[in-house]
Amino acid sequence: MSLKKNNYIYMDWKNLAPDLIRQRVIIEGTTKKIVEPNQITKYLNELAKVTGMEKLSGPFVYSAHEMGYGGWIH
Repeated sequence: MSLKKNNYIYMDWKNLAPDLIRQRVIIEGTTKKIVEPNQITKYLNELAKVTGMEKLSGPFVYSAHEMGYGGWIH
C-alpha cells in the first residue's frame, strides 16, 4: 500500500530486521548524453566524501548496454 502526499510517495513496508541500521541512497535519472564510467566513479567518490561515508569497497561501474552505465559503492 502507498500514500501520496506533497508529491512524495510513501510506501508501507514491513521492517524485517528493525535492529539493523540501513543507510542507502538510490539515485536515478536521465541525461541527454551518456554518463561515462569515469564520471560515475568520480561522482560516487565525491558523494562518499560529502556524506562522510566510510567506503568499504568500490566504486563499481557496469554497462547497462544501450542505456549507458550504472554504478554503486559500498
